[in-house]
Amino acid sequence: MTGPGPGPLVDSVAAAVAAKVKPATVRSWAWRGYLKAQGRDAKGRSLYALADVYAVAASRERGRK
Repeated sequence: MTGPGPGPLVDSVAAAVAAKVKPATVRSWAWRGYLKAQGRDAKGRSLYALADVYAVAASRERGRK
């Protein structure tokens, strides 16, 4: 038996809404290596674990304060 998966997967638009940033910011996080795509949807868009999105958003917010 394997452990739990990455949880809900979201595209960059949904990730941006959740993190209260622009979709380009989410794509930038991925390009910089802060977020790792967990797969792709039927249209070929990258999917990210929602928990990872929240973690990156929180760490970026802490860095700005």
